[in-house]
Amino acid sequence: MYKVLFVLFLSVMSVNVFSQTAESIANQAKAMGITTQEDILKELQKRGMTVADAERMALIYGIDYDEYISQYIISTETSIETLPTVSEIVIEPDTTIEDILEDSLQADIIESLNYFGYDIFLNNPFANKDYLVGNIDEGYILAPGDVLRIYVFGDNTYQTEVTIDLNGNILLPDIGMFFASGYTFSSLRSRLNDFLGRSFSGLIDSPKRSFLDVSLTQLRPVKVTILGEINTPGPHLVGGFATVLNALYSSGGIKTTGSLRNIQVFRNNKLKKSIDLYDYITKGSLDGDIRLMNNDIIFIPVRGNTVQLNGSVRNPSIYELNTGEGINNLLEYSGGLNANSSSLAVINRIKPISERSPGDVYNRYLTSFDITRSYTSSKETYTVKRGEYLYLIGKKFNVKVDEIKKWNNLKTNHLSIGQNLEIYHNDFNLIDGDIVNFESIPDKILNSVTIFGNVNQPGDYPLDNYSDLKSLIVDAANNIMPYTYLGKVDVSKENLDGTKSFNTYNLEKVLDGSVKVTLEDLDKVRVFSIDEVEGEENVYLSGFGIDEEIIHPWMKNYNIYDFIFSYTPFDDPEYMSNFLRTRVDLKRYNNELGTYNIIPLDIDKDKDFKLKPKDEVVLYSRDVSENIEPKFQISGYVLNPGEYRLDSGMSVEDAILSAGGFAEFADTERVAVYSIDIESPLMSSTLNYYKVDMDYLNGISKKSKNLTIKNFDNISVYKNPNVKDPVTVTVIGEVNSPGSVTLESMNESVSEVISKVGGLTVNASLGSSYILRNSINVDFDFNKDLNKKISFLSDGDTINIYSSKEEISIMGAVNNTSKLLYSKPNAKHYLRNSGGKNRKLAGVAFVIYPSGRSKKIGFMRNPKIYPGSEIFVSFKQEKEKSDNRFVDEFVKIFTMLTGALTTVVLAKQLSNN
Repeated sequence: MYKVLFVLFLSVMSVNVFSQTAESIANQAKAMGITTQEDILKELQKRGMTVADAERMALIYGIDYDEYISQYIISTETSIETLPTVSEIVIEPDTTIEDILEDSLQADIIESLNYFGYDIFLNNPFANKDYLVGNIDEGYILAPGDVLRIYVFGDNTYQTEVTIDLNGNILLPDIGMFFASGYTFSSLRSRLNDFLGRSFSGLIDSPKRSFLDVSLTQLRPVKVTILGEINTPGPHLVGGFATVLNALYSSGGIKTTGSLRNIQVFRNNKLKKSIDLYDYITKGSLDGDIRLMNNDIIFIPVRGNTVQLNGSVRNPSIYELNTGEGINNLLEYSGGLNANSSSLAVINRIKPISERSPGDVYNRYLTSFDITRSYTSSKETYTVKRGEYLYLIGKKFNVKVDEIKKWNNLKTNHLSIGQNLEIYHNDFNLIDGDIVNFESIPDKILNSVTIFGNVNQPGDYPLDNYSDLKSLIVDAANNIMPYTYLGKVDVSKENLDGTKSFNTYNLEKVLDGSVKVTLEDLDKVRVFSIDEVEGEENVYLSGFGIDEEIIHPWMKNYNIYDFIFSYTPFDDPEYMSNFLRTRVDLKRYNNELGTYNIIPLDIDKDKDFKLKPKDEVVLYSRDVSENIEPKFQISGYVLNPGEYRLDSGMSVEDAILSAGGFAEFADTERVAVYSIDIESPLMSSTLNYYKVDMDYLNGISKKSKNLTIKNFDNISVYKNPNVKDPVTVTVIGEVNSPGSVTLESMNESVSEVISKVGGLTVNASLGSSYILRNSINVDFDFNKDLNKKISFLSDGDTINIYSSKEEISIMGAVNNTSKLLYSKPNAKHYLRNSGGKNRKLAGVAFVIYPSGRSKKIGFMRNPKIYPGSEIFVSFKQEKEKSDNRFVDEFVKIFTMLTGALTTVVLAKQLSNN
C-alpha cells in the first residue's frame, strides 16, 4: 500500500508538500480519498502518466527502488535523521584541468611519461566542461535539470526556453504546465506536439500549417564521486551521456600509483562493472565502458603487478599486468619487438616474500625465456641433471611443481639422473617487480665482404657472388679510381670469436691475375690513393677577400703573385685600396720539426717568391691598424634615417642629403651633432648645434660653412617646434549635426566643440553624457566643466550626448526587475516603483551612471539620477545554513525522491495486474 501511495504522491505533490516529513504521506493520501488501486490509476491518467513513465523514473535516479522503499517506506520507525541526503545539482565555476596540471599534478605528469598508458590524460578534451552540452540521440531520457528550447513556426509563432523542474514539469508561458521528465527525446516531441496543438491551430491538422521544433540546449549534469588513486578525488559533475572514461578525463586522470586494469564502478553500494583500459590504449576499443548515473562511485585501486620492459622493443615502458599474464601479453601491449631484437628475454626477478627464508641476504636473481618456444612447439623434453629437483626445474621454466607432476604422472617428488620430463611452455608468467630486457642482435652481417677506399663503388657485397679479391675490386666495386696506389691492398677482418687477422698484397699483381686471393666471410678490403700514401701536394690561400679557404694543387715555379692574382679581385681599385700590400704572411711547413714557420712578405717586392707544397698564404686588410669603413648615424625628421658611410670631407648638409633630405615638418634651422668624447673620463659624447647652410644644401654655394663630421657622429634632426599635431574629436548623440570636429586651439572647451556641430537638441541630457577615450569612459562633469578652457580633449575622443528619453533600469535583488521612464531626479523614487528591495536577498544598492561613475543609495543617501542610469541592488553573500534549515531541505529532497521511486513501484504492480 505504501508503494501505491507514493506513486500518486509523486504526481500530485507541490512545493508546499516538500516541507512535510515522510511520516505524513499516508495521512495526506487518505485525505485525498485515495484508497484503492483504481483510484490511483485514475489520478495517474489525470496527470498524463503511464506505466512506462513510471518505469523510466527509476532509470533516471539510478536507485534500487525495492530496497529503497523497504528501508524508508515499509519501516514506519525510520526517523528523519536517517534519511538519505540528495542535494540539488548546481553547476558552479570549476577550476580548469590546465590550472591543476600547472600546480599539484606537474610532478606526476613528468613521472607518468615512464609509465605506460597514463599519458592519455595529459591532453584532456574535457578540461573546459564543454561536455555538459552536445548532440542528443533520440533515445535520451529527459529528467530535471535538462533545458529545452521550443519553437513553433508557420501560421503561428511561439518561442521559449524552459528548464525541467524537480517535479519533472516545464512551465510554458501563456499556455500551462507540461510533464516532461522520464520521456525519451523523440517521444517528448510527439506528446508536446499534441499538447501545443490545443493552443496553436495547424500543428495537428492535416495538412500541417504550423510546425514544432524542440531542441536540448543544455544537458543535466550527473554527479559522480571518484575515489582512490585519482588526481582530483571527490565529487564531479559530468554530462548526461558521460561514461567512465569521460569522468576519468574530467577529473584530471589517474595517478601513476593507480591501476589502469581494474577501474571499479559502484552503483547502489554494489560493484556494477570493472573496466580494463589497456584495450582502449592499445587497440582503441573500450567495449566495457558504461554510461554513468547519478551518485555512481568510481574507485581507482592501487596499481597491480608492475613490470618494466626495456631494450630493443617498440615501446619500452613500465606496464601493469594482471595475474597470469606473461611475456607474450607484455609484448602485445608494447607493440612487439623491433626487427633487430633478440628472441631471448632476460628477467630480473625479485623473489616473492612467500619464498624467502629468514637467513636470505640477497633476494634478486636472473632468469630467461626464449620467446621462440611459444612460437615453435607447446612442449619440450628436459633431461634431469645431477643435483636438480622439481622446485629448481620449475623455477627454470617458470612453472609450478604440481604442473610438472601432472604433466608427467609423478606420484612423488623424487627424480632420477637422466630422467626425461615433459615441460609445457606456451608463455612465461610475470610477477610484480619483474624487469624484462631484450637485447639487440649483433650488427655483424654474415656472407659479406666489404671494400672501401679509392674505388668507384665502395660498399658491402655478398661473399658467394664475389669470392676472390680481383672480382670484388673489378666487378663489384667497378674498378679502381685514378691516382690509386698499386703497390698495396689490405685485407683484414674480425672473426666471430673476436680474433683479428690481417694480410696485405700487391694490388698490381692482384689485378693482372698473377696473385689470386680467396676471400673469407667478413673480410674488409682497403684500396689506397697516392695522396694517402705519399701525401697531397697543395697550397692554401685565406684571409682578406677570401670567403672560404682556397685549396690549389701545387705546381712547379708557381709564385705567390700568380696565386693571389688568380683568386682575388686584384684589379679592383676598392679592393686594392683596402688591401695591406706590405704584409702578406706565408706559412711554410718544416718537415724536420713538424711545425709551420711564418715568412712575412711584401706583395710588390716579393711577387716572384716561389711556393712549395703545403704553403699557406694569408692576406690582410688595412683595418688591422686603421678604420677603413668610417660611418655616421642620422635620426629624426629625415626621409631615410639610419647608418651611412662617412666619405672624406662630409659636412652636416652632406649627411642630410645622404639620408634623402628633410622630412615633412622638420626644423631646417639647426641640427644637433653628438660626437664621441675620448678626452673626458666622465662624458660619453659632446653636443654641438649647427645652423643648416641652406645655400650649400640647395647647390647655390659650393662650400659649406659648417665643419666636417667625424667617424661615429650621430646627427639628430628635430621637428619644427611651431607645428602641432591636429586633434580631431567625434560628437554623437543629441546634437543637431553629429560628426567630427578638428580643434583650432589646444585649450578649446567642450562647449565650443559642441557648438561646431550645431549645439544641443531639446532632448539632450548633460548629466547622462560622457566622453570615450580608447573605448574607456573618461570622468568628465558636463554640468560643471562644459565651458572650461583646459587642454583636456585628445585626438580620437568621442563625446556622447545622451538623450533625456532614455529609461531608468532597476536590476538585481529587487522584487520587480524593470525599466521606468525618467520622471524625477532622485534614485529612491525608481527603487520604490520597482517593488522595492527583496529583503531576504538584497545587499547594497547603487546608481550607475552612463559615464560609468556610480553612487551608493542608503538611508541618508538619495543621489541624483539622470536618464539612462541603472539602479543595481547587489545580492547578499549566502550564509551557512543552520541545522534546522538543513533538515528542511533534507526533507524536501527526500520527499521528491521517494515519490519518484514509488511511481515505479505502482507502475510495476499495475502492469502485473
